[in-house]
Amino acid sequence: MIQTFLRVLCVSVLVQSYSVEMAAGEDKPVKKLILPGESFLLDGRPAFILWPSKEKRQQPQPWIMYSPTLPGTPDSHEKWMHEQFLASGIAVAGIDVGEAYGSPAGQKLFTALYRELTKERGFATKPCLLGRSRGGLWASSWAIRNTDKVSGLAGIYPVFDLRTYPGLNRAAPAYGLKSDELEAALDEHNPIAKIDVLAKAKVPVFIIHGDIDKVVPLKENSATLVERYKQAKAGDLVKLMVVEGQGHNYFPGFFRCQQLVDFAIQRAKFGGIVLSDGLSAEQTDINARDTSYQREQKLPDLKQPILDTEPGNLNDGIAVGSLAQCGCDEEAIAQLVEDIDSGKYGNIDSLLISANGKLVLESYYRRGRADFPHYQMSITKSITALAIGRAMQLGYIKNLNTPVVDYLKEIDRAELASGAAEITVADCLNMHSGLRIPKEKAEGALRQAVKLEGQGQAQMILAMSDPITATSKSYKYQGTDPSLVMQVVEAVVPGTAEKFIKKEVLGRLGISNYAWQPDVSGLPKAAAGSSLRSRDMLKLGRLVTDGGKWDGEQLWPKDFILNAVSPIYTNKAGHSYGYFWWGSEMEFGGKRHHCISARGAGGQFLFILPTLDLIVVVTSHNKDKAMRYPFEFLAERILPAFASE
Repeated sequence: MIQTFLRVLCVSVLVQSYSVEMAAGEDKPVKKLILPGESFLLDGRPAFILWPSKEKRQQPQPWIMYSPTLPGTPDSHEKWMHEQFLASGIAVAGIDVGEAYGSPAGQKLFTALYRELTKERGFATKPCLLGRSRGGLWASSWAIRNTDKVSGLAGIYPVFDLRTYPGLNRAAPAYGLKSDELEAALDEHNPIAKIDVLAKAKVPVFIIHGDIDKVVPLKENSATLVERYKQAKAGDLVKLMVVEGQGHNYFPGFFRCQQLVDFAIQRAKFGGIVLSDGLSAEQTDINARDTSYQREQKLPDLKQPILDTEPGNLNDGIAVGSLAQCGCDEEAIAQLVEDIDSGKYGNIDSLLISANGKLVLESYYRRGRADFPHYQMSITKSITALAIGRAMQLGYIKNLNTPVVDYLKEIDRAELASGAAEITVADCLNMHSGLRIPKEKAEGALRQAVKLEGQGQAQMILAMSDPITATSKSYKYQGTDPSLVMQVVEAVVPGTAEKFIKKEVLGRLGISNYAWQPDVSGLPKAAAGSSLRSRDMLKLGRLVTDGGKWDGEQLWPKDFILNAVSPIYTNKAGHSYGYFWWGSEMEFGGKRHHCISARGAGGQFLFILPTLDLIVVVTSHNKDKAMRYPFEFLAERILPAFASE
């Protein structure tokens, strides 16, 4: 009797009509949901979304793609679990594919749901997949064919082997095959036969499974998945929690597993990471439009990538080592380099890795050149912050809480917007100036180029803003704030900001081969506009890692560097902002790693992982969502390669 009940739990099609009714007076189908949400028909099948409360929703919306969604699922046993997802701002969605058993027909419907949510509803491009029981077939089969669209895979006693459930005789019709034909094609269709695809793509997995499960045996399903991951040298990416004495049932521990919930939330949030503040098209405000990207478009692609796993010593202040001797997973990095060259991550131009203080990988692709400066876009802001820090070290600036206008002697305070005279240098460095300039006013000001020269630009910015209020002094990523910071540099240093940066900022690090576009003011552009060689980007990372020291000399105040990379402001996605420098958290093998970064549109990144003494430089010329690729392969491939023991 018990065995019959357990098999019915997984095998039965739940002999009942769909819980889909027609709402009175509406054409809209309604599926009975366990939590607030909406349901709808998609390609003729019932689909649904469980929504977090409005104040917790995000753009893009992180989400979990749940399965199975037969008429009775998700059910009351899973209510607590889904409540945790919604409370964390994570939506849950699914589509009823019927008894498709992971077949192409079912995968097609999963893809339809994915497109509806990501293209039409603003959902994140990489959901976490959660499969319960037969839902494991649904989730894993789609994930295997869409590894670039998956942030993680979670399962509650999930099925991965068609032979154990539902058996080839029952599954064959869903594939349009006879039983013997499906058996002959198992290597193509059976998820467990292709788990290495997920492992090689570094898709993290968390599973909870009972050790006496007779319906979905642990050994042939979840345990085999773990073994396949280990064979692919990705064992650290999968966690299997075995519940002793439990089979295929409603044991609360399966559905109230905090570790599984935490994993799904963390992976869904990762899939919803938006780097738009640091990567979006530059907000020019009253600034010159950046032209470095356009200039670089004329550079021809390399015919062959340039790869050096034992970089040469160029006597440029960068210590060098060997990838083979740095203690990382060399094979994993080699595969990453191959994938970058193949175009899997779009238009990557360079990848440099420094481990334990030594450059161990130097590689260039497409428009990347060892001796040609690559545009940096918003990384220019991070360098501008370093200019302020260097001015403080030399005594030109005493206090960042000093109002900006106290340094700008040519400003007519009588013409300023209400509250503008109280904006401090620190406010600008953290994008909390409160300035709000209507677009039409900014566009009009740009047509008056003469009036924007010198401190005229600052005058316009501070005068044309709407009144500064407690409400407006919230975080807003914009070009006005760094422009005011550069105005302060120009005002306090001997000579000009341009010469100061050349001598005291970049010059102190031995950086001479660079470019820096002037702003409408004539000062160096602060929001974007610089170009640096990839090796020189690495120097900036070393300077921050060493707390402002270079070649043993304290050239920047240590406290300033610490404040610059501290989480003064943190957004909903968990990304923090200091003084034009970013921060985020990454996790691998149960350990958290803080990542400091400078970011630029097109996919320019300087990553610093202090816990591993790891610095990674990436340049790209990607667009839109592809700009995030470097952030993804840092978390999913480089971190595991260097964090594994």
